[in-house]
Amino acid sequence: MRCKICGSENSENAKFCTVCGSPMPKPSKAKKIMAALGKMICYVLLFVGVQSLVMGIYMFQIGMSIGMEYVKDGSFGYYMNYDEMMNRVYQMMGDGIHYVMILSAVITILILALFYSISHRYLNNEIELRPIPWTAYPQIAIGAVAFQFFVGITMGLLPIPEETIKSFEEMSVMLLGGSLIIQLIDVAIFTPITEEIIFRGMIFTRLRKAMPVWVSVAVSSVVFGALHGHIISFVYASILGVVMSLLMVKFKSIVAPMIFHICFNGASFISLGENDIVYIVVYIASILILAAVTAMIIYNDPIS
Repeated sequence: MRCKICGSENSENAKFCTVCGSPMPKPSKAKKIMAALGKMICYVLLFVGVQSLVMGIYMFQIGMSIGMEYVKDGSFGYYMNYDEMMNRVYQMMGDGIHYVMILSAVITILILALFYSISHRYLNNEIELRPIPWTAYPQIAIGAVAFQFFVGITMGLLPIPEETIKSFEEMSVMLLGGSLIIQLIDVAIFTPITEEIIFRGMIFTRLRKAMPVWVSVAVSSVVFGALHGHIISFVYASILGVVMSLLMVKFKSIVAPMIFHICFNGASFISLGENDIVYIVVYIASILILAAVTAMIIYNDPIS
């Protein structure tokens, strides 16, 4: 919030200017909501824009690389095999998609850190990066793994149209390229950390200051789900967004949803095989574990 007297930037909750000491004006509720939604749009554009820019540069590099291959062997133009060319494009995209996501994550975080540094504010304060009790770490981690299995098995039990499942699997194939280590670094470290900084640290915290908690949870979670693209991804990502927003409310720290997101994504690399009995046992166990962990988190004071 900018002081009308000296023009210096202050925190949104400041009652007096930290530079000149003048009282800060109180914005109307409608203005606060519009400002929060405007900030949400800016953070979404930053998140999507950086990914699109890095992906665009990588796609240009792929196009140049493949074009040069055809030029060298003299098959550029009428003699090009377009099916073979597109298969080559998809293969190269799959091989590099995780590097693109990692680089996008690093750039996004650096931009945010630079912006708040210039504004004389600290990114860790803006995203509510605070320590949580050490006893909460295993609870959150175990709950996240159980939730991954519960969601995965439940989605397989639902009567989802084959066309929808097929399109989801085709989209997911793109994420299977590259080495397993790079996949883990991207999916289980960089992606969850960056998404939590944007969607819980920046978007949810801004919405929560301008509207009721349940509305800010719903809005931020739906936006989070929508940016996952596919309808199946939208459903489970929106539910995941609700869970992680509630964790942030409970623990008053972004560390809780970060740990949950990291463990949830990491658990996606665990295969249960094809034995139906294993699925049944894991499904029942995941439900019991989720119930126990939820009760522990709800009834225990996270500040103590």
